[in-house]
Amino acid sequence: MSSLSLRAALSATFPFILSACATPGMGYIEAAAGASPLGQGQARLVLLRPRDKDDGGGSPAAMRVNGDSVQGLSYGEFQFVDVAAGPVSIMASGPIVVLGACELQLELAAGETLYVDVGPRMSYMVAALLGSVAGAAAIPAPQAAGSAAEAMVGSVAAAAAGSAAGIGAAVSTEGRSLPCRGPYQLALVPESDARDRLQGLTMSN
Repeated sequence: MSSLSLRAALSATFPFILSACATPGMGYIEAAAGASPLGQGQARLVLLRPRDKDDGGGSPAAMRVNGDSVQGLSYGEFQFVDVAAGPVSIMASGPIVVLGACELQLELAAGETLYVDVGPRMSYMVAALLGSVAGAAAIPAPQAAGSAAEAMVGSVAAAAAGSAAGIGAAVSTEGRSLPCRGPYQLALVPESDARDRLQGLTMSN
């Protein structure tokens, strides 16, 4: 089997993250120029997480394409993912998937490139903030039997536990009836807009 045929067969089974001639940290124009050409029956996704959105720049967004994990996407990064043409499912979530994920379903034609923006869901961020405050306030600090230092450690631990519990409860409730849940939202963007947003971004590590 030729290398082209093998690559086409593999891409029909799971997403293929471009690596040939495109190295982590590279800018979009350079990476696109050095990217491998699409194989027969393939299409390309460009996933981007722009810098112009204040999502806190925290942990990488966990990304899945057609149910398979691909490279996580940090704040200010993009990545290429080649897939077999046809229906494609893209999913983004935080590190704790049970707190919700956002899914976008697309139809790609052979040879087509589509751009998908990964941005913050503001309602989730607000719910997490309010849940953190409410949860920490709801659990009283433990009574200290020892030194003032021990009492302080106990108070901080209790507040942290309450905060985590409050966040979990708040964000689970916030997205329960929504088709798109979790900390991220996905949006298909026109190529012209995507190229503007890709300026200054680097290829994911």
